[in-house]
Amino acid sequence: MSEWSVWGSCSATCGPHGYKTRTRNITRESQCGGQTCSNDLIQTSTCNRECLNGGNVTATECFCKAGWAGACCETDVKECQANLHNCDVHADCINTFGGFHCICKEGYTGDGITCLNINECNASTTCHTRATCTDNQGSYTCACDDGYTGDGQSCNDTDECSEAQDDCDISATCQNTEGSYTCICNAGYTGNGTLCQNLNECDFDMNDCDQNADCVDRPGSFTCICIDGYSGNGTVCTDINECEASPSPCHSKATCTNTDGRYRCDCNDGFTGNGRHCSDINECIETEGSAPLCPNHSSCINTHGSYHCDCDSGFKADMLGQCNDIDECLQGAQNVSVCRFNEYCVNSVGSYSCLCETGYERNGETDCTDIDECALGNQCRNNSYCKNTIGSYACLCDTGYTKSSNGTCQDINECLLPNHGCHSKATCYNLDGEYVCECNGGYKGNGTYCQNIDECLENTTDCHRDATCRDTEGFYNCICEKGYTGDGFDCTDINECEDPSNSCPAVGSECTNLPGSYSCACKQGYSWDRSQCSDINECELGIHNCQGKYVTGCKNLIGSFTCTCTASLEFNGNKCAEELPPAPTGQFNAAIGTNSQTKAPSTSTMLVLFATVGAVVFFMAIFIAIRMYKIRKKKQYTLQTEGALNPMAINGEINDDNL
Repeated sequence: MSEWSVWGSCSATCGPHGYKTRTRNITRESQCGGQTCSNDLIQTSTCNRECLNGGNVTATECFCKAGWAGACCETDVKECQANLHNCDVHADCINTFGGFHCICKEGYTGDGITCLNINECNASTTCHTRATCTDNQGSYTCACDDGYTGDGQSCNDTDECSEAQDDCDISATCQNTEGSYTCICNAGYTGNGTLCQNLNECDFDMNDCDQNADCVDRPGSFTCICIDGYSGNGTVCTDINECEASPSPCHSKATCTNTDGRYRCDCNDGFTGNGRHCSDINECIETEGSAPLCPNHSSCINTHGSYHCDCDSGFKADMLGQCNDIDECLQGAQNVSVCRFNEYCVNSVGSYSCLCETGYERNGETDCTDIDECALGNQCRNNSYCKNTIGSYACLCDTGYTKSSNGTCQDINECLLPNHGCHSKATCYNLDGEYVCECNGGYKGNGTYCQNIDECLENTTDCHRDATCRDTEGFYNCICEKGYTGDGFDCTDINECEDPSNSCPAVGSECTNLPGSYSCACKQGYSWDRSQCSDINECELGIHNCQGKYVTGCKNLIGSFTCTCTASLEFNGNKCAEELPPAPTGQFNAAIGTNSQTKAPSTSTMLVLFATVGAVVFFMAIFIAIRMYKIRKKKQYTLQTEGALNPMAINGEINDDNL
């Protein structure tokens, strides 16, 4: 039997359940009959069975002291946070390990469980001498007394006057004092300062106004104002000489007389009124039975304060003051007529008349204007028009006409003129009195400017669908595309397979014509090898059908193969001495570069193919007939290209060298 091993680590660091173990090996002894003796292999012992922080351990748990918790009493209880304390509401709770303690807040006193307010105002405080202390729960406040401002610990006198905190009357003066203020009524007022009333100096003979002045009481004062007619500062008033004023108080046609404190206005001779307002006396108004003031053919003209006589229009006064007729037609200054242009003068008593000259008529009552004879109609012959002139008219030929020797207007053939204005690619057509320019065929424009029409771009050509359109000056050309032949209006496919110069290999290939092209394919039994069709050795590739009782092997042929038979038998194409098996469903057929399986066409497939080819041939014949008809119609069209042949065509064929 071996020794016990070292004790293992304890299963717990604290608490009632900690244990540890150790082991040893047991040797089977003969005295135990070859069996394991009763000695233990594992021993168990208690360990670390204790509670922390003074807790009591039992067989099942730890009983912790107050202030601790946990399986091993290892956790401090936060009585302050969990509200498990008994501190006063005016105390602060401070947590400690395993407990707590209470401290009264500032302004309170006690053991923390009971806290009482401290009355700081009974002791020494920081309040100012001009402030009042007020005790509060846990504190105190300082407030400055009335008439002072500050935070209570520092108080300054309040200037109620400058800060508008006084109740003085608006007519009083505020004077600040320490902690207060006083109100004194201003001069001209009476009262206690908070209520002031105006003192009327005018009623109590407390003024020094002049005898020619009025005393006017004002709030807190009075004013002396000189009465009308006097001037001064009110305490001394002197007479005003209104007649020296500017402007004068009297009318301009009146005389001003000054008096003590007053003045008088009198209208001048020839005027009537109150002096302030004077109006002229109209001497020209005749009274009944009185003689006229002025001679015949004259008028009395009233003036301010007088009158005068003026000869009527058309008359002039002589040395005796009589008014005689003026011959205005002879009075033109510097031989210039008194009448206007296109007028002549006719004198009359006291006046004159201006009459319109021949060819003119009066326009209302003012100027003489030219008579528009053309507006009267039928003044001129055919192909001419009437043009009014000053005092007359003229007949001018219409545009496109010229006057002949007999005075008639004849048509001008503008097309014979070198500068008729038509474009070089247009034709000029003379008309009666005018002409027109029309662009030639193959051109478009207004005639004075013509530009080539690109029929190819506008898709208005008759080119065949397998032809290319090329525009030319005034027309266009149709050129069959590569792989087709024709005049461009009708293009037919070229069968390149009929041309021995096609690129298909000469041996083992067959050519297939396509629209506008062709293709090459190796025949059956051949395959594409780079640039030629090479024979396929069916025997080596194992793609033959040589098999059967009497078949001995396969023999390759050019493009095919044959089967060999046993001695004395010959292969006749499908059997030796017995029927050969059916041919494979497909022979090796290679197009150029590819391999494909082909089947022998069935009878029905061949019938469909022949029917399709026949339909195509039928419709092609109809199409060719229609194209030939259009070509014949097309050849009847003459190109209008300045009389020159199309430079791209030679003997009716297109010259490719110029394309």
